[in-house]
Amino acid sequence: ASVDGKEIEGGYANGISYEVGSNRMVDGLDAALEGMKVEESKKFNAPLVGMKEGETGEVEVTLKAVKKRELPELNDEFAKLASEFETLKELEADVRERLTRLKSMEQGAQARDNLLKLLLDTVEIPVPENLVNDEVHDHLEKENRLEDETHRKEVTEEVTRSVRGDFLLDAIVKSEEVQVSEAELTEYLIRTAARYQMTPDQFVQQITQAGQVATLMAEVARTKGLAVVLERVSVKDASGNKVDLSALAPKKTEEAQA
Repeated sequence: ASVDGKEIEGGYANGISYEVGSNRMVDGLDAALEGMKVEESKKFNAPLVGMKEGETGEVEVTLKAVKKRELPELNDEFAKLASEFETLKELEADVRERLTRLKSMEQGAQARDNLLKLLLDTVEIPVPENLVNDEVHDHLEKENRLEDETHRKEVTEEVTRSVRGDFLLDAIVKSEEVQVSEAELTEYLIRTAARYQMTPDQFVQQITQAGQVATLMAEVARTKGLAVVLERVSVKDASGNKVDLSALAPKKTEEAQA
């Protein structure tokens, strides 16, 4: 990749496998590859990392090989090979159940976010100005953008809303006398570690070394506190159907320890 005829640093790669249609790399790559033959090269313009909005650089791609993915036949043999199930029917039923639960989790997460937004817009929650200023300063200093007043305003709004959210959730935790069980903390650690592609032990070691155990406990309590409030709310989707929020609820202690 180049800008004004000069190759940018880190803008060259060789031997990269790319699945057409995945849209995982440079914008416009799929369109450029369409119709190309092996050993053919093509140039196109695309926005590159670090560029301002509206700016583009020139990208040159050379097609070295074309491979077709051969998909296995969907039958009982495939089910045995790809899962713990003996038949394709069992596998399909499990996939449907997982997708239904995922949809419920997505709807529930959206409802949770909307509830928090509604509470923040409704409840007056003053925050210490010095606390906000300190967090904003640290944020801008790490980005080396202390003199960027426009960005400072954006960060100030984000930090203020975040602090107000923490204060609100802490008040809910206190009011509802929310307690975090060992099983709930373990469940949260496992899910969070997976999100960062780490083992639970690695994640625990990292947060312990960083002195963030108390912060994590507070985060779990806040999540549970908001879930308690959410249980008292009737949530419906755009079609008027009631949303199942059970997928968001923390697992019971007995289940998590099983």
